[in-house]
Amino acid sequence: MAFFDDFGKKVGNAVDVTAAKTKEVAFLTKLNMQISSEKRKMERLYTEIGKLTYERENGKPDSFVSEQCLEIDKIKKIIEELDKKLKEV
Repeated sequence: MAFFDDFGKKVGNAVDVTAAKTKEVAFLTKLNMQISSEKRKMERLYTEIGKLTYERENGKPDSFVSEQCLEIDKIKKIIEELDKKLKEV
């Protein structure tokens, strides 16, 4: 009988440990999801700031972002040319 009592206690302990670990993993997953969500919000805001800065600073040769604005303009032209080729096909 002692064997079954000991075995039952071990199984009960294993179940308790498994339940605790499951709760811990769920909590950590929830925290990671919240962190990821906040990072996505931050990236959207960075993008918005970048677009606003581009719109405000584009065409100003003495701007602190003039090189980046020129690069964006070049990329826009490339996209337009590729879009034209795509429409031709």
